[in-house]
Amino acid sequence: MGDEALEKTTKIEHIIKGWEKKYCYLGLSEQERELFSPVANHTFTLHVLGKELKNRNYSPKYRRIYLGRKIFKDIQVGDVLICYKDSQGNYIIEKKK
Repeated sequence: MGDEALEKTTKIEHIIKGWEKKYCYLGLSEQERELFSPVANHTFTLHVLGKELKNRNYSPKYRRIYLGRKIFKDIQVGDVLICYKDSQGNYIIEKKK
């Protein structure tokens, strides 16, 4: 029960690094890997900055998720993103205000 409650309520801050901007990947911290562990090695839908990205893949081996160049046009190095799973089970990534 603890892990399930953690997934639905925890919001994790992520600071964008230079390599993430360059290659359009989101490198996952240990907390983020735990958040995305239920979809490891499966395709899933990710909501990033209000856009729905279908067929995303999280590979635990590489510890990253590809977001794409279009998404990274709106993200700069040093931006803080908030990653979480909502009550309907959707994975959400938003910019911190």
